Amino acid sequence: MIDYEKVSISAQELAASSNSEELLVVRVMRVLVAEGYAANEGARRYTSTALSAALTDPAIEACVVHSFDVTARVQSFLPEYFQQQGYHSPVHPKNGPFQYAFGTDLSFFEFLHSQPKRAQTFNTYMTGNRSNRQHWLDWFPFHENVLRTWEERNDSKEMLLVDMGGGKGHDLKRLLEKYPEAKGRLVLEDLPGALQDFEDHGCSITTYAHNIFTPQPVKGAAVYYTHFLLHDFPDQMCIEMLRQTDQAMGTHSCILLNEIMLPETDCPSFFAAADITMMSNLSALARSKDQWKTLVHAAGLVIRKIWMSPDLRDWEVVIEIGRRSSDS
Repeated sequence: MIDYEKVSISAQELAASSNSEELLVVRVMRVLVAEGYAANEGARRYTSTALSAALTDPAIEACVVHSFDVTARVQSFLPEYFQQQGYHSPVHPKNGPFQYAFGTDLSFFEFLHSQPKRAQTFNTYMTGNRSNRQHWLDWFPFHENVLRTWEERNDSKEMLLVDMGGGKGHDLKRLLEKYPEAKGRLVLEDLPGALQDFEDHGCSITTYAHNIFTPQPVKGAAVYYTHFLLHDFPDQMCIEMLRQTDQAMGTHSCILLNEIMLPETDCPSFFAAADITMMSNLSALARSKDQWKTLVHAAGLVIRKIWMSPDLRDWEVVIEIGRRSSDS
């Protein structure tokens, strides 16, 4: 119907183009009109609306498809899952609500990797989600808190930043746009499959195929960074990642986590629902400030400072983590 833009289309035409019964089309369109996804232009004639036009955006379309085909399916099994498994938060990425709903022993990401069409839909959704947010480098004082002291040390062996689980290097490329002096001193790490299509484009980014739960190969970098990564994993796995990173840190090193931090009270519905999605699909969770503190402390580290995005609707933060003073 969107192909017709503002020109109306009949139920008969919709039925013919979708190989559907006209009566079924009429019944479904009643709901779509009531919800604002279409408008009537006479009996059994319809036209698009701003809402239906928005669904032609690839990222929004991918969000809807993924939400219905995957997340809604998993969440429909939650009552049955908890009844059988007990009423406690799942903590096993390969034995949680997602596996129960899809009858698989694969983790969420392994499952997507085995189904390219679903994986492409998810990636399109995530790319669009990223583009709609203000980038952390636009509000985090990177020069004052990282770059200046790194330049003052002038250590030819010290890497500036290691992006752990950095995918296609979006954050590193953005960093180089703002701070070209970092060229040649950045490291991108991810699993081999995630790195295979990485294109450097002359950025001089060093790549390492690396599992974040194994010993960190880059020693003594100024910053070990993750972007929206730890909310994909339960606490014990995050603690292991932090401990492995701690073993690689030098005297001047820190960890920067770009994450969501849930408010302790009056949590907005979108982020409350996102936490349930993390639980459903990944046996993971979105965390509040107290939960982040507890997690970091359990890894033997300490939160030095938290920066919040100026767009308070995002609840996005950068958390600086370091060693406890007695370990320095």
